[in-house]
Amino acid sequence: MQKLTVFFALACFFNLTVPVLAQNDPVLFSVADIDVPLSEFQYIYTKNNRDNADYSRASVMEYLDLYTRFKLKVKRARELQLDTISALQKELNGYRMQLAKSYLNDKEVVDKLTRETYDRMQWDIHIAHILFKAVPNASAEDNMRLEEKAQRVSERAKSGEDFAALAKELSEDRNTADKGGELGFVTAMLPSGFYELENAIYKLRDGEVSDPVSSSLGIHVFKVLGRRPARGEIEAAHIFVRVKNDGSNEAAARQKIFAVHQNLKDGKTFEELATTLSDDQQTAKRGGYIGRFGINSYDPAFEDAAFSLTTPGTYTEPVRTRVGWHIIRLVNKFQPGTYEEEKNRLEARITRDERVGVAKAAMIEKIKIESGLTEDLQARDTFINALQEDFLTFQWTVPEGNPVTLIRFADGTQKTSAEFAHFLRTKTRERMRAAKTSTPQAIATTMYKDWLDELTLAYEEARLENKYPDFRALMREYEEGILLFEVTKIVVWDRASQDTAGLSAFHAMHREDYMWPERADVVHITVEGPQAAKVTAKSRKLLTKHPIEKVSSKLNKKQQQISFLRKRYTRDELTTQGLQWEKGWMSETQAEAETGNQKFSVVTQLLTPQPKALDEARGYVIADYQDYLEKEWVESLRQRYPVKMNEVVLNSLIRE
Repeated sequence: MQKLTVFFALACFFNLTVPVLAQNDPVLFSVADIDVPLSEFQYIYTKNNRDNADYSRASVMEYLDLYTRFKLKVKRARELQLDTISALQKELNGYRMQLAKSYLNDKEVVDKLTRETYDRMQWDIHIAHILFKAVPNASAEDNMRLEEKAQRVSERAKSGEDFAALAKELSEDRNTADKGGELGFVTAMLPSGFYELENAIYKLRDGEVSDPVSSSLGIHVFKVLGRRPARGEIEAAHIFVRVKNDGSNEAAARQKIFAVHQNLKDGKTFEELATTLSDDQQTAKRGGYIGRFGINSYDPAFEDAAFSLTTPGTYTEPVRTRVGWHIIRLVNKFQPGTYEEEKNRLEARITRDERVGVAKAAMIEKIKIESGLTEDLQARDTFINALQEDFLTFQWTVPEGNPVTLIRFADGTQKTSAEFAHFLRTKTRERMRAAKTSTPQAIATTMYKDWLDELTLAYEEARLENKYPDFRALMREYEEGILLFEVTKIVVWDRASQDTAGLSAFHAMHREDYMWPERADVVHITVEGPQAAKVTAKSRKLLTKHPIEKVSSKLNKKQQQISFLRKRYTRDELTTQGLQWEKGWMSETQAEAETGNQKFSVVTQLLTPQPKALDEARGYVIADYQDYLEKEWVESLRQRYPVKMNEVVLNSLIRE
């Protein structure tokens, strides 16, 4: 039995999450000094019974007995001080580290981002922007001037100046400047690297102008022009007639596309016409199939026409875009599903996106504020400025001297320069790798930020139980599951397999529970050699008068090539073998065509039901002995630890 398997079975059985407990949560029952609140039992009962959680008296009492026995065993484990065993504490700490890391990432970051993205996906936002392009390798002063410029433009637009006019005059995005900065509609998720832009856009109301927002392209000032319910995605095909850049074939292209449209109305298939007439060679060979796409994938005129289709199989009138004429056919239409339906798909995208890092950094900053974290920046800088060139080598050691406090949390927790130095000492490889391109001070400053982030997350991890009741409940279930496994192993499982005398006595008292059914002994006889038929006939005649042992001895003395295979079958197995339940019964002789060997079988003995020996039934006996020991143990626990039930609270659960 694997410990991990058993533990997780218990964890799943008793459920690993509970809702936030109410302040006035009544106690349902107590085991000695352990109180079990009503909400804990309610949630576990409902979770594990699912659709059968009818709260009938029989159902509640059955599960209450099960959960009471669980709590009795945990109480015994604590009394035996199993919770102080270092190996178990280490195991629990390992679970906690994995859970806390996952909890912070999933609960604080991924879960929130998933919900945020899903909510944003419900709307397409119509935006315009003014862009000030980033200058490669710009100095800090140049970047500051660019930000100040963008800030002034933002303030002008917010004060009422015409945004479109400002865009035409100032925007460095020449593709949109002439259109007043209009970018069209966008929807979440924006590509990786543009999460801050997405945040700014979706936080604005219609008509509002943003503060400057940075991206890899430069600094933007946005205005939200409007919004609409999200178009979602569609799957489409098209027939395309190209118009030359100089427009010389405009009339011919128009005539051709309208002729194609008439052919469709006359009954010709879309795929056939796309294959033979479309100028889009990539899609023509697929019957015009484009694939699945969302907004901002193609020309706005193309998208407006495509998304106007509502019924798969229908097609548009001819549509003119910048490159030519199209007839678009709707293959399928996709709208965002419910949150639960979209959650897994969104999580997979989000975990690959840079927004996870952005959101995690924001979470760390939030924790710093909530924890009351303060820094002594002067002390930090004094420590860092004192570092010498040996800091960039593996020989660097922690400086001697009195440590000074660098970081304080509101609860009194402090972190010193000595602790920071030990952190730096563990980063030898990172220090030496960065030595080629940076200074001791720059490297230490970067590592200080990493250390500060680690401390902040560690501080939050240590307080997850206090901050999140569901995490506290989860850790309780982990701990109680481990304790339950250990105490049951000691009291029941190990004893059942190691208590030879007890096991033997238990078997002797319950021999009738381990019975062999009716069985028969059968001998399968094979005769080989050129005289096989003659020897077989003689053998069958002898077996009608003498027992198998005497016949075997007699035939083997004459060194005949004859073999005897003895087997024992239950009555049902005997029938399956084509044999009869009759002592002395012989099957017909069968001759092998290729070898001439002769075969037949003899039922030599019928056995009545009889008890199995301990070795023959050991696995079953041990399992039953474990059940016996557990029942005895639970009864002794009930005597040792009084169980007090709050009948008023219990009756409030029952739905008659």
